[in-house]
Amino acid sequence: MRKFEATDVQKIYLGSDASCSKSLSGIISTLRLNEDEVHRNEVRSKKKVPLFLRAVEFRGEASLQFEKLGFDLRDQFQLEIRLKTNATCGLLFFLTSTTAGSDYAMLSLVDSHPVFTFDLGSGPASLKVPKITEDEWTYIKIERQQRNTSVSIDGRPVGAQISSASNVHFDVADPILYLGHVPDETVLPEEQRLNNKPFTGFLRYFSVNEFPLDMHHVSFEQLFGKLHSTRRS
Repeated sequence: MRKFEATDVQKIYLGSDASCSKSLSGIISTLRLNEDEVHRNEVRSKKKVPLFLRAVEFRGEASLQFEKLGFDLRDQFQLEIRLKTNATCGLLFFLTSTTAGSDYAMLSLVDSHPVFTFDLGSGPASLKVPKITEDEWTYIKIERQQRNTSVSIDGRPVGAQISSASNVHFDVADPILYLGHVPDETVLPEEQRLNNKPFTGFLRYFSVNEFPLDMHHVSFEQLFGKLHSTRRS
């Protein structure tokens, strides 16, 4: 098979052919060219930018809440987020159960360092990775297989950890996910409440086990603070 050079590639059509007579109904999660990931903000659309590709701006105490996710997260999960932050601190997500005292997983920014913390029921474990740059798009991927956790930034592995806890299962029977901020601090473990600082910036993509969540079609009850849909990048 011939290996193409970057200069050989003039156009790549995603979702439809050149005449737009055929179209794809589905989701393209990753596209790579010579092992380099092509980011969504580098792809130009011939039509109006769909909501799925538009960034959501968080400011003030904005928060999104998702319930009844229906994912099996017990043995493993994969979380992906694309963000652009305007601040050095803020809560990106908090994932737990509606049952008090449940296991949880969270990602927060602490002095520009992404910090992933999870508790499988026998005490929290944290993984702090290198700083990210403000006002630049950053892609973070978190993978967990029982007690093993790894984090990559923009496709590059930046950290891994094996929890010393005796428990190996992430038990969240009725998952609930918060993005940007947790309005009711009683949901959070007491030791994590200091990290519940509202996220300021943009989220363009969030997926659980490769399934993207729709951050635009939410009910009024799921919306807290001032949340804005924007096409700015």
